[in-house]
Amino acid sequence: MKTESLKKKFTSKRLRYNPLNSSIFLYTLLLFWLVFIIVFSIIPISGKTIYQDSDKLVHFFIYLITSSLFHLCFRIKFKKPLVWSSLFSLAFGALMETMQAFVPYRDFSLKDILADAAGILVYIVATIALRKKLIK
Repeated sequence: MKTESLKKKFTSKRLRYNPLNSSIFLYTLLLFWLVFIIVFSIIPISGKTIYQDSDKLVHFFIYLITSSLFHLCFRIKFKKPLVWSSLFSLAFGALMETMQAFVPYRDFSLKDILADAAGILVYIVATIALRKKLIK
């Protein structure tokens, strides 16, 4: 009887570790991701790509991931985490583009900000659609 209660205690839902529920893990992951973006936003680009605007796709996916990480972090502390994560992601993207205007070997591009916004918008739409599907 005693072993059954111990087994039940250690397999309960409350005691299972899920890293996505750990604030420290999520904020650390977000911090490393933002540092990664900052570093790659200011280093020089070596050579031209095959397609002139192929970096727009990279911007799209980077800010889709950025908004998802902000959302995972903000869902615990904020009342409207999707709104706040979207605003923080867009502000961070605009800040990175503005910063590139002051770096001699990089350029400011409004198209990059639009690609960032498109990635964030896709995340918003996907999250809302998934939420509606899970509620039904």
